[in-house]
Amino acid sequence: MSLKNARVLVIGGTSGIGLGVASAAAERGAIPIVVSRRQSSVDRALSELPDQARGATVDLTDQVSLARLAEDIGDIDQLVFTAGESLELAPLADLTPDIVNRFFQTRFVGALSAVRVFAPHITAGGSITLTSGTAADQPGFGAYP
Repeated sequence: MSLKNARVLVIGGTSGIGLGVASAAAERGAIPIVVSRRQSSVDRALSELPDQARGATVDLTDQVSLARLAEDIGDIDQLVFTAGESLELAPLADLTPDIVNRFFQTRFVGALSAVRVFAPHITAGGSITLTSGTAADQPGFGAYP
């Protein structure tokens, strides 16, 4: 499969796995579009990527912001979702609904929303890739004290 001129949207593409995906896609001739909630992260990532790379910001908790991003970007060939809050592990006694909600708002609701909004914009033969992060394979100490 050739990535020549493919538009690869990488939500969470400004660091870690996402930036690695954007770099690898660019090396294969794709046009990576890196997205983060912070403009400073987008700017830093774009300084590390080739000139054909693009960037944008979005708040994954804001459906209007997500819809606006889809409208601004238009059709894409691949959607890659690597965004995620750091997994905050706490003793069970300190684990609050706010801690859990912050994590799921990006990792689950954000991913689901991104797929829902961008699926109609993916060209025939395109793909969707969702990542779970490293905690799925090597979790640290759990919620037990």
